[in-house]
Amino acid sequence: MNYCTVSAAICGLTLLFTGPVASPANVGFSVGLTPPAPVVETVPAPPAPGSVWTPGYWSWDGVKYVWVPGQYVVPPFPGAVWIGGRWVPHGARWVWVNGHWGRR
Repeated sequence: MNYCTVSAAICGLTLLFTGPVASPANVGFSVGLTPPAPVVETVPAPPAPGSVWTPGYWSWDGVKYVWVPGQYVVPPFPGAVWIGGRWVPHGARWVWVNGHWGRR
């Protein structure tokens, strides 16, 4: 395996196995393939009062897009609002912008 393959695999696995984090939005990486349309998810009842639903998103595993299902999380501070990550077109490529917590 070469360095690029290993780096792409690590990035993909990191996105796949990590949930939303309390950090400012930043640009992750770019992909040459258009992301698929979002999956329509049925949002279940919250498991506890104050839980916030973070919708699912398409992650890139280094080879293909992989759907990461939505989940309920406990917000990091009172009044926190989840601003989901998104794919943004940038020329002929698509750039991932991480989600982050904002204030109401």
